[in-house]
Amino acid sequence: MSIRIIGGIVMCLPACLLLIAAYRSSPTIDEPGHLASGMINWKFGEYAPYCVNPPLIRKAAALPAMLISQEMNWPAHGEIGLRPEFVLGELLLQSNVDRIQLLFFLSRLPCIAIVLWGMWNCFAWAIEIAGNRAGLVALALVGFSPIILGHGALLSPDAAAAMLFAVSMRALYHFVTTPNLGAVLLWGILSGLAVSAKSSLLVLLPATVGSLLFVVLLFSRTPLLVAKQLGPQLALGSIAACLTICWTYDFDRLFVPLEKFAFTSESLTTTDIVLSSDGQKQLRQENRFEHSAIGKLPVPLPYYLVFGIDQQKTAMEGDSLPQSYFAGKWQERGWPLYYLVGTLLKEPFTFPILLVASIAAMRVRTGRNPVWTHGQELNLRLALTFLIVPATVCFLLVSAQLGFNRHLRYMLPAYPFVLMLISVLASLHLTTHVLRLLIGLQLISVLWHAPHMLSYFNELAGGPSRGKQWLESSNVDWGQDLHYLREWIETHPEQPLDYVALQSLYDVGLYGIDEKAPPPPFLEGIPSANDPNGLRGPAPGRYAVSAIVTVGREHRYGSMSATYLNEREPEHRVGYSVEIHEISVEEAVALKALLLKRERDSAEAKE
Repeated sequence: MSIRIIGGIVMCLPACLLLIAAYRSSPTIDEPGHLASGMINWKFGEYAPYCVNPPLIRKAAALPAMLISQEMNWPAHGEIGLRPEFVLGELLLQSNVDRIQLLFFLSRLPCIAIVLWGMWNCFAWAIEIAGNRAGLVALALVGFSPIILGHGALLSPDAAAAMLFAVSMRALYHFVTTPNLGAVLLWGILSGLAVSAKSSLLVLLPATVGSLLFVVLLFSRTPLLVAKQLGPQLALGSIAACLTICWTYDFDRLFVPLEKFAFTSESLTTTDIVLSSDGQKQLRQENRFEHSAIGKLPVPLPYYLVFGIDQQKTAMEGDSLPQSYFAGKWQERGWPLYYLVGTLLKEPFTFPILLVASIAAMRVRTGRNPVWTHGQELNLRLALTFLIVPATVCFLLVSAQLGFNRHLRYMLPAYPFVLMLISVLASLHLTTHVLRLLIGLQLISVLWHAPHMLSYFNELAGGPSRGKQWLESSNVDWGQDLHYLREWIETHPEQPLDYVALQSLYDVGLYGIDEKAPPPPFLEGIPSANDPNGLRGPAPGRYAVSAIVTVGREHRYGSMSATYLNEREPEHRVGYSVEIHEISVEEAVALKALLLKRERDSAEAKE
């Protein structure tokens, strides 16, 4: 049987997992804003909504959704503010309350198609590098990566952009090995699509290409000749990439002078003290380039691509950054190893075993019995360079952002390359029996917890039910289990909920769920910890709360989280992100006593 037919059969399983998750998951925090913004992109050619991300993915997602969406009266541009996407998302949900699941299922299909294309790309590239076995291992690792499955089933640019990035790097690899006009133009178009999917790739992709070319020239015997041969064609490919990016914006507002951008970030503005008309001093913020020669230069990129990057920088500056959470601890800044440790926790435990075993076996086997000719070794080293460099550049760039840590999904562009690297090394240096065992264990772990891949944590981390002890937000709960909670409520009418605190930006009443914030923690001597009724928690009753609310995450209607629920195991779990707690009067009294004792012990320790 053809290896491609076998690969197609294998791909059916991750495709089914993606479709099931897409159909069953409720809209996550970012998705309504993406979908509403995509619809506005099509209807009005307006790219201000969700400008912090380029429009490719949301425009693709909006096409099937627009077939069934209710016609809406969209607010006029400028009525909502600089970041209108979340208000627009709420409006979209309210207008389609009877078809929310179907609407978002359809909108997720284009993203799933891109992710499946990316999986096939990894399969085919691994075959080119190290043969059929490497391709099948790559397909197993990429196709059953929990984080790729989790985000790949959503209307979110993260997984789709990661796959487009990998596809563009394979095109660059083909160009470097056999330079020709068609190959470089294909690379340029694919690179443009990748950048049009996620704004971070506007930095990551050039940094990766530059690093790759540096390594290629460094180890070339004739670097000047290679640079002369590749340079002009790469410039042509870069032009194709820019044209592709502009195409996704409908060539809207190109060549705007730099001084005309309404920047707000500290790095792109200056602040002066001026006198108002009534003689009062006030701060005036203006574009840093407004009175300079460079400000006259036209920018050959869409206005809202550049402005969106500025808006992201604004959100990352100042004292407004959210706290970071890791391994049970909240702090003001991030951790250097957050993404490395997070990957080890959220990928199957076979992931590091495969990597370490492959490297160890490679050193042993190459030392005893070299099997490669000189030409084959050079080709393999070049291919491995194209896998190692993108993953390394991504890891370094993302890990260097220590303002705060929240979403492991920022590391997604590195995943296809790391998993392909493991597949190549493992297929070359591990025995068939070892490979089958480790991949089989990965499949069992993933399928056991499917389709709840956003909340997945491996067995060494304690499994998904212990995920909240390590990470939070989109790593555990992004609002994906509201549909499951509604089903739980409908099937348990005899168990009404007294308190509900969920991770959502939107009104969960759209799902038929009445949200009532649980009482804040009992804190002796702090009357402000009371709720409006003078109640302090824990109180007797039945709670449905996001798992991350129990470790200190703020919820929609309350600034203080129900951390006292972390002292106990829930009676039920809905998915792995929502916990059902049933607290009796006696247990409430005991929990209050425990919290009070801790407060007193803490106060005595400080004295």
